[in-house]
Amino acid sequence: MNIKQSLVALSQRLSQAGFEQAGLEAELLLACAIQKEREFLLSYPELALNSKQKRLLNKLVKRRLAHEPMAYILGEQSFFNIKLRVDKRVLIPRPETEKLVELVLKDRPSKDATILDLGTGSGAIIITLASNLGEAHQFIATDISSKALRVARDNAKSNGQETRIEFVKSDLLKKLLRQRKWLASKNLVIVANLPYVESDWQKALTAEQIKELKYEPSLALLAGEDGFDLYRQLASDLKSLIKKFDLKVRLYAEIAPTQANLFSHDFAELGAVKLERDLNGRIRIGVMKQF
Repeated sequence: MNIKQSLVALSQRLSQAGFEQAGLEAELLLACAIQKEREFLLSYPELALNSKQKRLLNKLVKRRLAHEPMAYILGEQSFFNIKLRVDKRVLIPRPETEKLVELVLKDRPSKDATILDLGTGSGAIIITLASNLGEAHQFIATDISSKALRVARDNAKSNGQETRIEFVKSDLLKKLLRQRKWLASKNLVIVANLPYVESDWQKALTAEQIKELKYEPSLALLAGEDGFDLYRQLASDLKSLIKKFDLKVRLYAEIAPTQANLFSHDFAELGAVKLERDLNGRIRIGVMKQF
């Protein structure tokens, strides 16, 4: 079977299984199986697959038919202007989170600011910011998961930012609260995409969405009955951090649309609060500024 025939058969198989982007996914899976770019498929449609390529393609297709996310199957995900390696140790970066990065870049942090990424996961946010901001900034990324931090470090290295970012294992701000040395500036910019999914998360999703989300680490998704537990803790930790070290803080946080009032209530006493919408018009980001 050649490339063209394989694409037709695979696209039909995925379409019949209910995958909306069957054609695109067929191309990506086949390109991965033969270890070529997608453009190669169009240039050499008559090229026959060898037995090794066929076996690998069958394995990849079985994983997709079991609703494993494409990013885990392919081992990478594009985010903003970088490519990230991802696996089941980290949450797959979402397009919605790019808005978070855009807001920080638009506000242009001062050159002496410390940029802190809470719950860094794959490192998507902090690596993108380090790639797009000047040399003078201090960059710190924290996560409670040692496995996630290993992925983030590898991604920083592959994107040429390993010397600019300090990775710290910490439960939110706890380690930073203990040691002033982590914060080189009194101007602190915090970017947080913390878990914000309700514990009863399955009630609002389709069967297909549930199947895919089950592959991602629950530690990076769930945050209590209303999904706001970690942001409540962050608000409390921030009060202590600001008082202890006399800091000025900006916070950019990705939240669920249903948590707009909760964010405003918990963070308004710390500074000026603004809510930002995503491309679909839903409130997705809470911003708190003291400077």
